[in-house]
Amino acid sequence: MNTANNTNPREARAFGRTASTGAEAPYSPFLPLAVLTLAVVAWFGYQTVQLVAERTAQHKAIGDQEQVVQNAAKMRAQLDALAAETQATRRSGQSQRQAPG
Repeated sequence: MNTANNTNPREARAFGRTASTGAEAPYSPFLPLAVLTLAVVAWFGYQTVQLVAERTAQHKAIGDQEQVVQNAAKMRAQLDALAAETQATRRSGQSQRQAPG
């Protein structure tokens, strides 16, 4: 322990002071800010790449389903026509049963 200024060398380094003189050491904020900036830019780049990949996959899935949706619409139209024909047949059958009565 340094008894001249009653500071521990480890404590002196922790507070940015040199053990021998006790003066402030000139630390530059450039390196921490550069690392932070690089991390943020890398994170945004990663997110952008992921979002573009998801968008591409979504557009491909929509394109793959287009034929299926068209076939389903055609089938629905056929089913609706069959249901309308069945209903018309049923109505004509009911009117024929009620007419003689």
